[in-house]
Amino acid sequence: MAEIEIKPMLNYIIDRVQARINERTLWDGITIRS
Repeated sequence: MAEIEIKPMLNYIIDRVQARINERTLWDGITIRS
């Protein structure tokens, strides 16, 4: 039962993190890569 709740939660968190990274890479990509 835990997996059913954890998987969507992880997907949601990863989605938010990637969205923030994508926004930052527009003007700060070099810093994230290093």
